[in-house]
Amino acid sequence: MQFNSRISIFYKPILHNESLTSWICRNALSNYQTPLEFVKYWVNSHKGLNYDFDNKPIYELNSWLYGQGRKNYVSREDLIYRIKISSSFKKTKSKLPAILNVGSFKHIQLQPPQFCPGCLSDFEPYFRFEWRYILIFACDRCNCFLETSCVKCKNPIQLMRLKLIEGNNFNKINNCAFCNFPLGETKSKALNQHQKELNTSLRNILGLNPHFNVKVHIVTLIIDLCNYLCTNDKIATFIRKYFNLKEPKNKFQYLDTLERYNVLNCAWVWLKDFTFITSFFNEELNLNHKYWSSKIYIPNINQVMHCSL
Repeated sequence: MQFNSRISIFYKPILHNESLTSWICRNALSNYQTPLEFVKYWVNSHKGLNYDFDNKPIYELNSWLYGQGRKNYVSREDLIYRIKISSSFKKTKSKLPAILNVGSFKHIQLQPPQFCPGCLSDFEPYFRFEWRYILIFACDRCNCFLETSCVKCKNPIQLMRLKLIEGNNFNKINNCAFCNFPLGETKSKALNQHQKELNTSLRNILGLNPHFNVKVHIVTLIIDLCNYLCTNDKIATFIRKYFNLKEPKNKFQYLDTLERYNVLNCAWVWLKDFTFITSFFNEELNLNHKYWSSKIYIPNINQVMHCSL
């Protein structure tokens, strides 16, 4: 596709809690360009197809946003917040190796895009930034599990691969980039009351709910525990049996949202009484006495959940 430098682009403002990648794709499609072409030409970057703009917005995009008067569509404060929140968990040192005899886990910054079928069937569908968090398994608006792949072709969601399908017709942002299936037509899985409560608690420690700030030390520890529960370590196996948790089929980050919920629920119960339960496991298995220390700081989940921070 050839572009004329005098072509005027109509920019849509970023929507509430919209991911940066979603906003770029909506603007590309509304101007009859593929997201890859749009980014390559207008942002002067060749990284569009494989680059994750939400995980680490690139310099070219930052310059493009503020060098051409587009700051009215995405504020600098909003962009800085996204960069900060996406990198904060990875930079925080894990406390788990000091508590259990395990290797240090790499904190995943953001998940590949997940989606809520209900939200993507709205009049103006878009992808929420919070759907990228590995700890978020459900939509608090529709009270259903998020989906991680297309129900028809089983491919993961890749917004930057949206393309022309027939003539001048484009994929829509709420269609699968591979098979064009309308993602909003996916049958949603409703949450029960306990699942709703856990999702709310996780949103609180992530700072996604009003009056709550992100608690990085708690977030990173619960990610550590989830990663650990998906290993074959002796204590991890013991803990899964203790909580009647089936052995996960894959690493935590590769599980679907229902499987992630089961692991998260186990980790959350463990974390709520972390000192007692971990001491019990160490004594029961006669392991890690030289590593365990009651002086290690363990966050008090109950205090976090019952006050505005």
